[in-house]
Amino acid sequence: MSLITIDPYFSVWSAADELNRSTTVHWTGSPVVMFGIVTVDGKKFCFMGRGDDLPAIEQTKLDVTVLNTKYRFENESILLDVNFYTSLFTDDLYRLSRPVSYFDAVYSSKDGSFRLVFDRPDTFSMKYNYVWDKLWHTKLFPPCVFNSEFASNKKHINPYGMPLDSRKNYTKSDWLVWTAEFAPTYGEFIEFITPLWRAYNVSMSRVPMTDWLTPTPQILFHSKTGPFRADCL
Repeated sequence: MSLITIDPYFSVWSAADELNRSTTVHWTGSPVVMFGIVTVDGKKFCFMGRGDDLPAIEQTKLDVTVLNTKYRFENESILLDVNFYTSLFTDDLYRLSRPVSYFDAVYSSKDGSFRLVFDRPDTFSMKYNYVWDKLWHTKLFPPCVFNSEFASNKKHINPYGMPLDSRKNYTKSDWLVWTAEFAPTYGEFIEFITPLWRAYNVSMSRVPMTDWLTPTPQILFHSKTGPFRADCL
């Protein structure tokens, strides 16, 4: 399987369908060693190259196209997507002339989210700042990140909204709205934002549309500091 294909003299291939079952080689068969390791909960796993002293994480998918070789690896804790590609676009001579190939990797926990702390299982947080990547079309994150993170967020919704993270139970209304923007459909946006409307609708507080609240029925509002304000005009 082709991994790096800059020119006939500089190329790297996987000699097996499974990226972590053989040493990477030149197309002539000579070893050109690349090695990939992913650390999960303090344990190291090999995803590229032959790591005899490390366990191999299971490869569950291989997709080969004209310009890409894509792999997926997973265990009980994470998903890891690895993509090798070269910009061989004949209609763009500038990109075609670059003597480089590219590699990227995207990983997430098995439930689709990114942890609050890398080495702490069962932690989560509201990734509200993703909204600027979406608003400004900077494309720092692939669409799969928005979709998987939003699907995970829905699992943490309380009666009056999603907590900011797994450490405390309080939340912020403006950040809830930003996070709702990741919804892939309008219906899911409404589903995510409805608990916030419910909080304002049932509150006995005289503070209109506070931005700091506890999203459970026991104590609805913490904030006594004034009304909700627009953060971006």
